[in-house]
Amino acid sequence: MALCSTTPLARKLGIRAGDRLRVGNAPDNYLALVAPLPDGVRLSPRFRQDVDLCHFFSSRENELRQALPRLMKMIR
Repeated sequence: MALCSTTPLARKLGIRAGDRLRVGNAPDNYLALVAPLPDGVRLSPRFRQDVDLCHFFSSRENELRQALPRLMKMIR
């Protein structure tokens, strides 16, 4: 039998209070999956700079390869 973790997913993903989080191609239930978010987290697909974390979802390797250099430049 698998053990369930009580650690919130947001914590496992490294989301901290006050973070600016860029999200791309997220599933429709993304906010429900990472809830509750720490206080002051700002989340947007429109952030272009000074981002603490990028969560980019892709099922195609070439899409990820194309987006990764641009996303890396956004991270503080």
